[in-house]
Amino acid sequence: MQSDPITGGERSQYVQREFSAIARRYELMNQLMTFGQVNRLRRAAIHRLHIKPGAVILDHGAGSGQISRLLIKEHPKTRVIASDFNAEMILSDGLRGNLPFTLSDARFLPFEDTCFDGYICGYLLRNISDYPVALKEVLRVLKPGGYFVSLDTTPPAANLLRPFIWLYMRIMIPLMGALITGRWRAYSYLIRSSEKFSTAVELQQALDNAGLVETGFEKRLFGTLAIHWGRKPNLTE
Repeated sequence: MQSDPITGGERSQYVQREFSAIARRYELMNQLMTFGQVNRLRRAAIHRLHIKPGAVILDHGAGSGQISRLLIKEHPKTRVIASDFNAEMILSDGLRGNLPFTLSDARFLPFEDTCFDGYICGYLLRNISDYPVALKEVLRVLKPGGYFVSLDTTPPAANLLRPFIWLYMRIMIPLMGALITGRWRAYSYLIRSSEKFSTAVELQQALDNAGLVETGFEKRLFGTLAIHWGRKPNLTE
């Protein structure tokens, strides 16, 4: 029997294959799926990093580099390292020139201990079946006092809007994905992985368990997206 790519051991290979296929239309779909709000969401996430001049920030799961570019635009004295698991995503939209980038797995980062003032990721944790391992790496590479921020989907709460959200997510998004990228399966996976992902409260608890402090979250876009944050304790805490 073929394993489920959401929970099975083949998940990494499945994500690699599907994201490679949609790389060149990935940002367009992000704009459409969020009704043009994706950059506003990214800026809200960046705000939670509490960036100071001269800070060194890791943008992991950088994809086509949109968060990295916004970071540099809003904080020009910040040094940003972009990293992603998928080479096609990195090469799809110009992560070149003055923006350093690297290929890496969030569970096994190729960076020294305590080398980043901040770590931000967009739509990363949902794609890692054992994301608590990645959170341990977050603590390892962050400097004491450094902030971690995640922007990701979150299962919508049970309320009056849920049937309409379900219709949009289960039918409309995969249909748009099929029409624009030619890959129904990639966006069907996106929805199924979102539905099976930790709730916002559960993810905050995972940040606490990893050792982050001052954790919190805020939901956006009718409760389908969440920004989570936390800080690595200072040595005196």
